[in-house]
Amino acid sequence: MTSQPHVVTPTGMITGAWSNNHTVRRFYSIPYANFSGTFDDAELCTANGDVDASTPAPEAVALTIATPPDARDRDDLPVIVFIHGGSFETGSHDDPRHDATANVQAGCVQVNIGYRKKLPGFARFNNDAPGHYRGVHDCLLALEWIQRNIESFGGDPTNVTLAGQSAGANLVLWLCRPDHYRGGFRRAIVMSPASPRQPIEARTSTLRMAMQVPLTRRRLAELPQKKLDRGYQRFKYLHINDVALGPDLRELGELADVRLWVSTTHDEFHHHPLAATDSKPWVHSVPGSKALFKKTARDLQLSRNFDEWMEGALALDPYRPMGRLLTDALIGRWAASAVTKATGPVWLSEYYRSTAGGVQHSSDIAYLFGVSDGDNDSASEHAGRRRLHEALLSFARTGNPGFDSYSATGRTWRLDFGTGQATMSESRVPRLAEHFPTESRGQ
Repeated sequence: MTSQPHVVTPTGMITGAWSNNHTVRRFYSIPYANFSGTFDDAELCTANGDVDASTPAPEAVALTIATPPDARDRDDLPVIVFIHGGSFETGSHDDPRHDATANVQAGCVQVNIGYRKKLPGFARFNNDAPGHYRGVHDCLLALEWIQRNIESFGGDPTNVTLAGQSAGANLVLWLCRPDHYRGGFRRAIVMSPASPRQPIEARTSTLRMAMQVPLTRRRLAELPQKKLDRGYQRFKYLHINDVALGPDLRELGELADVRLWVSTTHDEFHHHPLAATDSKPWVHSVPGSKALFKKTARDLQLSRNFDEWMEGALALDPYRPMGRLLTDALIGRWAASAVTKATGPVWLSEYYRSTAGGVQHSSDIAYLFGVSDGDNDSASEHAGRRRLHEALLSFARTGNPGFDSYSATGRTWRLDFGTGQATMSESRVPRLAEHFPTESRGQ
């Protein structure tokens, strides 16, 4: 096994690299689409030719595949496909937090997808079809490429689990829409979904002001990259406490009939700068503080049953109401939307830590993928990591993560990362729809 691994696919021969003492084959940054223009729809790459995939290209719009060392055509191994997050503006298919080693060593094939971000992926133009985003379409083409080629890597195209976190979870949900779903996966994992609070159409004037040119494909494509980046940063600053671009999950609608696992973390945005003012006296004792809090809540669209929400928030996090507000407004409400719009079986989970420290946004990715924290992993932390990774493997192999579904019980699986212990308890996530809008006014 000293030579580089090669796989002959319907689109051509792909050359990869060995890693982890020849226990993992990796094929880095394989192009799956052809791009005629920065702001044009891509087309599926059906003839790659010979591809050197021996080194990663993290910024490329491409996909990386990892397999067991001896995986062969028709082995029919479970396939796990991951779409990264990053507010639709950062992130890579080559992020070490979702490294494939543990999944490959457990007998799975893993694919990590990259897609166009920022304006090339998510600006909308007058002639775009409703619900159409180039970044979503990129992921759809990647799934089609996987369907055509994954058997050559030992994967089973009929047993694909699609997962995504934050912005990536939004994209997974968008791919579950009946008008987008093409059967490229059987089940989906939605980790802490994020969404802008307004559709891009409501932000057209601020985007035009920031870019200082008409919002057409041609005019944006003519901008030098530095001006394009500078204009986007101005636009982003105008929406500093929100996701600036991306599909609006209030327009999600009913989902296709796929098995859905939705997860959140207890402390998603307790580390946000706005939450630095958190303390119970801040809300109850400082003059005018409750009015200020209510204004922030209105800005975050907490528009219904404020007093009821506040009572529940303080019961859950008595000294961190702002952190709880941000967590519910930026993540929890969209998890509620996913749960309530699912048509297939749904599993719901939440991750927390009873020992020192919380479980914040994105910190669950490495746990799901079984990525070790090395010497920093205590025995109990390792148990929590192993427990969640085993749930992923079970879901990918059988369609059941190994705990009771929300569909059957109305309860959530709460996993303590600090001890590895798990319990089933009543979930407050679906009830967030009572406080935050999760559908557009037109629905």
